[in-house]
Amino acid sequence: FQREAEDWLERGFRAIKLHVWGDADRDIELCRAIRKQVGPGIALMVDAVGSYSLDDALRVGRKLDELG
Repeated sequence: FQREAEDWLERGFRAIKLHVWGDADRDIELCRAIRKQVGPGIALMVDAVGSYSLDDALRVGRKLDELG
């Protein structure tokens, strides 16, 4: 994911959509790492393909909101 993110940035994209694994904890850590890599000026989008429970979806959403 991190190499792909760098590639998208080099191509001039200002937003990155991550097709994550569907494991809430793992996905949060991935988003944290990508945010650290790309900085606050790049929009991050997450697509878990409906794999989260309601509780996990809310938890992930709140954490991603904190990450910007």
